[in-house]
Amino acid sequence: GNSLSCANANDYLLVGTSSSTSNLAVGSNWTIETWFQYPLPANGGWNTLFRGTSYHHIIVSENSSSGVGNLGVYQGGFYGCGYNFNSQPLTNGWHHLAAVGTGGYTSFYIDGVFVGKSAAQPTDNIVAIGNYQGGGQYSGQLDEVRIWNTALSQNTISSYMTQGITSSHPNWANLVAYYKMDGNGNDSKSGTYPGTLQTSANFSSATAFYS
Repeated sequence: GNSLSCANANDYLLVGTSSSTSNLAVGSNWTIETWFQYPLPANGGWNTLFRGTSYHHIIVSENSSSGVGNLGVYQGGFYGCGYNFNSQPLTNGWHHLAAVGTGGYTSFYIDGVFVGKSAAQPTDNIVAIGNYQGGGQYSGQLDEVRIWNTALSQNTISSYMTQGITSSHPNWANLVAYYKMDGNGNDSKSGTYPGTLQTSANFSSATAFYS
């Protein structure tokens, strides 16, 4: 298959109607999943994996003021979840990351394992994948992006992270958008929220990371 590659300052996949508006709503309870390549690019500021119209749903700090390597959300300020990629490094290569927003908190799971919780929960509509739409916060390679309008359980996340999603999934009705990144930005759930590559973002060949 392929993956989304955002390797330069202004690369991202636009899933909003513009860089400032979007109909891709996550609602008051949501889950966002992706596979990502570790290590993330060292760009000196932030790695934004998912950005809404106003806030960052998944972001990693690359600056000393917010703690280099801290994972969390940005909602009027950075809220780390307690997990740090530098103090708890992963093996190089593909890893699964899920964020679950509910009750004013955002819980994070890496490879199906709970790693921490941020004391904030953005609920704005998703605009950009792989970077902040304003640029400079690119996040490298992402794949198998799933956006849900429900808070998935840890068991559901871990059970389905290594397989493609079909209508047999128990929360299929809550799957808002599904980006397989297989050479295009199509929304494989309904086609309602197609993604458009920005600047030099592209779909690169991806090493198989799930069966």
